[in-house]
Amino acid sequence: MVKKKRVPFFIVLVLLASGGLYVFFTGAGKKVSLDYESSVLGRGSIAQTVSSSGKMQAVGTVNVLTQLTGTVERVLVDFNDTVKKGQPLVELGREMLIIALREAEAALSRARAQYNHGRQTYEKNRQLFRRGLLSQSDFSSSRTELEVLRAALVQAETQHERARLNIDEYAIILSPIDGIVLDRKVEKGETVVANSGSVTQLFILAENLNTMEIKAEVDELDISSITLGQEVRFSVEAYPGRDFTGEVRQVRKVPEVKDNVVNYTVIVATGNPEGLLLPGMTANMEFLIVEKKDILVVPNAAFRFNPPPEAALAARRRALEESLKDRSEEERKAALARFDENAKAQREAPRPAGGLFMGGGRGMRPPQRMSSGGGGGSASGGGGQGEGRRNLWFQGADGLLVPRTVKTGIANALYTEIVDSPELEGLAVIVREK
Repeated sequence: MVKKKRVPFFIVLVLLASGGLYVFFTGAGKKVSLDYESSVLGRGSIAQTVSSSGKMQAVGTVNVLTQLTGTVERVLVDFNDTVKKGQPLVELGREMLIIALREAEAALSRARAQYNHGRQTYEKNRQLFRRGLLSQSDFSSSRTELEVLRAALVQAETQHERARLNIDEYAIILSPIDGIVLDRKVEKGETVVANSGSVTQLFILAENLNTMEIKAEVDELDISSITLGQEVRFSVEAYPGRDFTGEVRQVRKVPEVKDNVVNYTVIVATGNPEGLLLPGMTANMEFLIVEKKDILVVPNAAFRFNPPPEAALAARRRALEESLKDRSEEERKAALARFDENAKAQREAPRPAGGLFMGGGRGMRPPQRMSSGGGGGSASGGGGQGEGRRNLWFQGADGLLVPRTVKTGIANALYTEIVDSPELEGLAVIVREK
């Protein structure tokens, strides 16, 4: 007769306790299934950028001023007119200029007559001095007087030339460049002022509007990412949904400090063949630092997902079970029993509001929701995510959550690159609870 072997009572108690704890925390085999919003992982493009804004301005802008004070008699061009170098823009009244010219002519005639008389006197005195009939002192005085009359003549000639030029040239204000009239600030009948602190500005001309510039301010934290020739993408409010491109032409090294914020001026050049961009438009720009295309990307929201405590606990217990596959049955049961005992103790202990965060069996940490952060630095471009290793969460066929650690690459405000896990393409990653 074969004797039946009795199972020791304490082993039965351990098994019952382990089974009870497992039922307690996993719902007696019931799947921890919650509703989650997910996103299918696919391929796309990511560009890291530095954002800024600036004003459009024409290239080669010239302010046309007046060199004479007078009254505007005629305005010969208007807004948006195309002008050539030397083309008349404004004519000033000439009445006072003609009077000034006549006065200059009279002064010149008087100075010339005085000089001729002084030269004759000097020649006469020189002959007398040679024959010893005139003293050295009188001869020197005669020569000095001639030099003074010669200087007066030169001055009169200069004033006459200026009066003539005022009529022939400066009374007609000419265009200094080939270009287009951006702004006209003068009307017929106005008095314009020259050679004072309030010189009148008549026109603003631009060489052309086929090329434009953007004057942008870049923060000192980002200026190291800006280089000459760098690609720039920008938009203007006048054409929503349309993107324009340009490139960095100049990085000015003089800082501009406003409200304790240090900025540097960056000049961006862009073509304007269609004439859509106008001076003064506000451009919202992105300086392209790096761009990758056809890469596996994940929404940044997936990294911010924190699983519920129960789901995190089930995922960790499942991971523990997977790690114990190569152990003996007794070791597996003992490890799972410790896990369940620690979980029960953690639940029954007073704790702040939050969730359950559990380790393998020792070193229990304060209860909190499980973070999906998993390490990783930051990167520029607005995304705040950088290269490193981070956790994503997936929902298995049995309804349990499955964590997956991935290596991340570049990021922007919406998406992050997944570098080392191409097999995840097409899978649905959890982004939030419904």
